[in-house]
Amino acid sequence: MKLTVLGMPSRDAIAFDMFMQKSMTGWTWEHMLATHADQRINADILVVDMAAHGWAQGNDANLAQLRQLVGQNFAVLLVSAQDHTWAKLMAALPMPQWIWLGKPYGAHRMREVLAQFAAHAQNTPHSTTSLRNKSAVPVKTVGADVHPTRQLKHAGSPSAPTLSPDILAAQLALAPLERYTLLRQMLNGIQTRIPFEMRFTVQNSLIVNPEEAWVATNTPLPVIARVCDSSALAAAVSVRALEASEAEERAHRLGMAFKDMYTFLHEISAGLRMSKTDN
Repeated sequence: MKLTVLGMPSRDAIAFDMFMQKSMTGWTWEHMLATHADQRINADILVVDMAAHGWAQGNDANLAQLRQLVGQNFAVLLVSAQDHTWAKLMAALPMPQWIWLGKPYGAHRMREVLAQFAAHAQNTPHSTTSLRNKSAVPVKTVGADVHPTRQLKHAGSPSAPTLSPDILAAQLALAPLERYTLLRQMLNGIQTRIPFEMRFTVQNSLIVNPEEAWVATNTPLPVIARVCDSSALAAAVSVRALEASEAEERAHRLGMAFKDMYTFLHEISAGLRMSKTDN
């Protein structure tokens, strides 16, 4: 995979180079000054230091310039952990090929994000274009021949409370960065639109298919909420990307219960009482 880093300060660039050499074997990368970012960029993934481009705060003008720079590339966008303007702006305009990282982000988090993008790029030709096209595909009418997991949104009470990933992102942006580590990982996975599994123990895990908006798990909801609320417990959870067919087959094989993703996010958020503890 080829990476281009745009506008990273020299001190941060040294640490980033050490991280790449140690953690991302086989990758190639280059640094480019923010003042040279208008040159043609040939990379699979971009890492953009927002402050270096004068985009420390989110507004319509800066968003337009960011779009022009990034184009259809996968991008890791580095922002201050103290700034919430970009999170609020993007809550109304989700971009699944962008992931936001608050500085300081940590080597583990950067490695996780790059691995997510790489998995999608390797498994999907012209991946970013395909990703954007997917979001524009209309939902088909549910018929008798549709697999049960694709009918989750239409099952149960239509008035069941839900929570969108965009609203969850806005809630998390207002919470201290050290809180809800696992929930932040879950949200980033959802934003990439790539199916993934979060394994709590050898027997217990959570599988999420963002594209079809379902989750499946054999782990009690209170247990998942407790792990989401503890950085120490979250550190022991492993995350891996899955193919869509693999995700569904594995969920059935493990006897997992399927649930609408939006309902699940509401239940987790309600269980954590985020609105009461972090405002």
